[in-house]
Amino acid sequence: MKTFKSRIYPDKKTISLLNSWFGQTRFIWNYYLNQRTVFFKDTAKGLSYVDNAKDLTQLKKREEYSWLKECPSQGLQQTLKHLDSSFKDFFSRGKGYPKFKKKGFTTDALHFPQGFTLNGNKLRIPKVKNPIKVKLHRNIKGNIRSIIVTKNKANQFYVSILTDYEPTLKPKLKKEIGVDVGLKDFVICSDGIKIKMPHFINNGDSKLKKLQRRLSKKTKGSANREKARLKVAKHQLHIANQRKDFLHKVSTKLINENQVIAIESLTVKGMIRNKKLSKHIANASWGKFGVLLNYKATWYGREIRTLDKYFPSSKMCNACGYIKEDLKLSDRTITCDGCGAVYDRDINASKNILQFSTVGVTES
Repeated sequence: MKTFKSRIYPDKKTISLLNSWFGQTRFIWNYYLNQRTVFFKDTAKGLSYVDNAKDLTQLKKREEYSWLKECPSQGLQQTLKHLDSSFKDFFSRGKGYPKFKKKGFTTDALHFPQGFTLNGNKLRIPKVKNPIKVKLHRNIKGNIRSIIVTKNKANQFYVSILTDYEPTLKPKLKKEIGVDVGLKDFVICSDGIKIKMPHFINNGDSKLKKLQRRLSKKTKGSANREKARLKVAKHQLHIANQRKDFLHKVSTKLINENQVIAIESLTVKGMIRNKKLSKHIANASWGKFGVLLNYKATWYGREIRTLDKYFPSSKMCNACGYIKEDLKLSDRTITCDGCGAVYDRDINASKNILQFSTVGVTES
């Protein structure tokens, strides 16, 4: 399965209609999240998607909730399915408890599993008379299964098109490489190649601070505050898109040039607890980088190997195996006390990652 995400440009009438539907799906999410929570506290039992779906049918028949009939029924049903999936992730995978959605603080979404058509750059969805203009920046590959129409905090509309995707395996290569990730240099490879962390991430933060300070001075509820909020949201989106673009380019480069990629298994959630480096680690998005490498390797016939997070890859000399226990974070060029070799700390670590890694899946 692969998703193609494109910007859409609905007219004013359609925007008003979509905003109304987003509000109804948000209400359904919050209503049944509260119902499930209260029911569990009272009975120590859970509710299923089927229970919620049956109740929704009766809810729409009540006069005070008749406005729920305006939204395509499949959109409301899909909201219940997403809520059910969130509870399953909470109980089985240890993810956070589902949260209530507040207008303006979350991305609004409406899922259409059927009833839509996409012809060229025109999208038609149920209960909308006029076609919606789509900016397709690449060809849609595979059979379209469903779409999700979303609106982000910057009031921009997008459509995510889910397809059955059959990737073409890339020709096999002989090259194997170890990859260490860092903050100054984002990627350090065992062959000596380094890819620096882009400057736009830090530069974007300084502008974001100015915009946020201006926002904090605006009167709540005023038109000027809404304008300032949109500027903040658009700049945050700009930074996120730049970061995503960088991660995709680096991961694709590694996949195209190497048959085997070895990377250290990192517990990013634990590392973010470091107060001095938490912001820089979060900006680096090492976890997302690992996810990209894994699914691209699966698609194109590459192999990902991982190194245990407790292995002393930086402390161990790759030439003789001596472990330097007193290694400091500030030590970048190291002289081995065992064999006298002088080596770059990060390149040495990437060599150890390649040598001692095993087949597995990177952690995020």
